[in-house]
Amino acid sequence: MARHNMTKTTTVATLIDEEERAHTGRGDSADKKGERFLTTPEAASHLRVSKSYLDKLRVYGGGPEFMRLGKRKILYRRSDLDLWAGRRRFASTSEYPR
Repeated sequence: MARHNMTKTTTVATLIDEEERAHTGRGDSADKKGERFLTTPEAASHLRVSKSYLDKLRVYGGGPEFMRLGKRKILYRRSDLDLWAGRRRFASTSEYPR
């Protein structure tokens, strides 16, 4: 039986995708109070914004508080997302901060 030498090419995007899939199968991460932590895609879905919008807010500031676990793992508390979104409620456009 002939053995084939198969080389596997791995890109950075593939590695990140594999890491995300590895973490999603672990069940719900929660703090001591039982509050669930959300990944960036889950947080974006919760807020109904794009993942890239949350990524930009982390870089430039002004977004919800987050936790960095390791080099690439970012988690958000649902209560922090709700608090951040609640601060952006207005009754009219004249109430927007300048």
